Amino acid sequence: MKTKFSRDSLLVLILAIIALACFPLLGLVFSNASPQSIAQLVATETPTLPAVTATPTVFLSPTPFPRAYLLPFRQVFAIGQLQPVTGTTTLLYENGTDVFLLIGRQDKYAHLQTPDGRLSFWTASENVSTGSPASAQYDLSGRGKIVRLVPSVGYACLHEDAPPPTFSTCKPSPDFSSARLVAKITSGSVTMYLVEIDGKNYYLPSENVLTIP
Repeated sequence: MKTKFSRDSLLVLILAIIALACFPLLGLVFSNASPQSIAQLVATETPTLPAVTATPTVFLSPTPFPRAYLLPFRQVFAIGQLQPVTGTTTLLYENGTDVFLLIGRQDKYAHLQTPDGRLSFWTASENVSTGSPASAQYDLSGRGKIVRLVPSVGYACLHEDAPPPTFSTCKPSPDFSSARLVAKITSGSVTMYLVEIDGKNYYLPSENVLTIP
């Protein structure tokens, strides 16, 4: 019993000595453990994460269609069609001052549209200009003369007063042998004749007119 007691007493004594030795050290550690120092310790131990920069959302606006002009007295076709379909209604453009939008190209054709989107059509690419074209020239020197026509050749475009852009509807040339000349019209390499037949005015290409007195 004395041996067991001695061992227990010795163990208690050793633990007491260890405790007495640790108390000053613990006091030194925690004596400066203010909230600020603790926060600094936590901040030091906590890894800094890289800042996340939000990527702005970019909304791309549609590219505007380029402006274009149609040369005077050029034909257009495939009215309102998405493809340059031939054999459809053909119109003759008269002015040359109206602005259109070039909305597409396919092969040798250009697709034009009025700015308000109400009318679209196809025409040959060489009929389109990026700048304002020269005005057509009207020669009235032969006004009132009777001209001989080649019957049923080419086409005839009925001129009617209409708000711009002004287009005349073209149809196969009527079977007439003569007409009264109103004006000879020249626009670049194109020559047209404005004639009167049965009280109506028609635009005829030069191949329709045989002779002019």
